[in-house]
Amino acid sequence: MKTKIEKINKFLDFIIHSNIYLSLGAASIAYTCMVLLQVNFRWEPLIIAFCSTFFLYNLNRKTDIKEDIINYPERIEFFERYGNKIFRIALVLYLLSLLTALLNNILTLGIILLPLIFVVVYSVFRLKRIILIKNVFVGMGWATISLLVISYSNSYNTLALIIVTLFIFLRVLMGSAIFDVKDIKGDKIYKISTIPEKYGIKKLKYFSAIINTIAGLIIFYFSFIEILPPQGFLVFLITFYSYFVILLIDKKDIKFISNILVDGDGHVMAILSLIGKIIWQ
Repeated sequence: MKTKIEKINKFLDFIIHSNIYLSLGAASIAYTCMVLLQVNFRWEPLIIAFCSTFFLYNLNRKTDIKEDIINYPERIEFFERYGNKIFRIALVLYLLSLLTALLNNILTLGIILLPLIFVVVYSVFRLKRIILIKNVFVGMGWATISLLVISYSNSYNTLALIIVTLFIFLRVLMGSAIFDVKDIKGDKIYKISTIPEKYGIKKLKYFSAIINTIAGLIIFYFSFIEILPPQGFLVFLITFYSYFVILLIDKKDIKFISNILVDGDGHVMAILSLIGKIIWQ
C-alpha cells in the first residue's frame, strides 16, 4: 500500500512540476471557450493551448530560478533532474504548435505568439517587480485562448467574445495573485511587489473575492440575457469553487492550494461546460 501511495505521489509531483497539469488546464479553458462562444469543436485549439502553455511555463521556470531557490526548493531539485529534457520536449511541441497555427492562418500564429511576448516583457525586462503587472500580463496571456478558439471558427458573436475573454482574464488575474502567496519570502528579498507581499493575506483575500464576484456576475448576467448560452449558468458555479479556495488560503498548505486547486480551475470549468453540453444538447 505504501509503495502504491509513493508511486501516486511521485506521479502527481511529476505532472505538477513539469507543468503538464497546468497545461491540460489551458486545453480545458479552450474547451470552455468553445462551449461559451458556441463554436464547433476543434482539436487544434486544445492542442495548441496545451503546447504553448507547456513551453511558456517551462521557459518561465528558467527565468525564475533565483526566486524558486528560496520559494520552492523542491521544484529546483526537480528541474535539476528533468528540466533540460522537459524543456527540449516543450520547445519541440511549441514549434509544432506554431506550424499548426500557421497552417490555419497568419492570425492564429499571431495570437499564440502574444503570450510569448508577454512573458518576455514581464520576466526578461523584470516588469514583474511592479505590483499587479505580472498578474495582468499573465491574465492577458491566458485570455488569448478565447481568440485562439475563434480563429478556428467561421462565425462568432463579437460581444460574446469580449465577455468570455474578460471572464478568463479576471479569473487568471485572481489565480495568479493567489499564487503569489507561496512566493512572499523570495519576492521580499528580490523586491518584487505583489498584493500578499505588500498588503498581506487578508487584503489578498478581499481582492480575490471581489475579482471572483465580478467575473461570476459577468458570466451569469450575459447568460441570463442570452448573449451567452445556458451552459454559462453552470460555468458560473466556478465562482463558488473559487470562494472555497479563497477561504482556504491561510488555512491549508499554499502549495497544494496553488498547484492543485488554482491550477485545477480550468479543469473544473471544462467539467461544468461538458455537463452543460449534455443537459442542453
